Amino acid sequence: IHKNMIDTVSYFLEENLVTNKLGQVTIQNIKNLLHIFLYNNVFDYKDQIYTLTKGSPNTMPLSDTLSNIYVFVWQKQILKQLQLNNEFFGRYKDQIFFTWNNGNEEQLGSFLQAIRDKSPNVQFQKLIGSSVPFLNAFVQNQNGDLFSRIHRHPLIQGYSLPYEVGHAK
Repeated sequence: IHKNMIDTVSYFLEENLVTNKLGQVTIQNIKNLLHIFLYNNVFDYKDQIYTLTKGSPNTMPLSDTLSNIYVFVWQKQILKQLQLNNEFFGRYKDQIFFTWNNGNEEQLGSFLQAIRDKSPNVQFQKLIGSSVPFLNAFVQNQNGDLFSRIHRHPLIQGYSLPYEVGHAK
């Protein structure tokens, strides 16, 4: 998995840099530094040393950057298709939401399979209907207009604001 991430970052840099450098650092040096970072993430748990063999710590800012680059590379395929059909697209970190109105379920399945073939680590959850939950939103198609409202997952405890006696709303 780490090799896949390093290759993806390399591809991203090669496609988006005019030269082979980012400032004074070459793409090869960036790949070497990523290799050191990804393959040497260790942590201590109950007096045992473990190595992260997949992904990177979500507490490190570099992990967010790597995630965004990884998603960006295959997100381009989705955006290209959705722009052709004037569809709605939303993304939060590594989660994507989009509408699919100009084709049937079989065409959507073929489209998603083509993305999976190029990026086997990408996972999809396909929800089909006039309304779907996405993160903390409930999105609904009402006669061609998109509406949203807050969605609370039934298995997750809801939030409540603290109440102070004698304090006006």
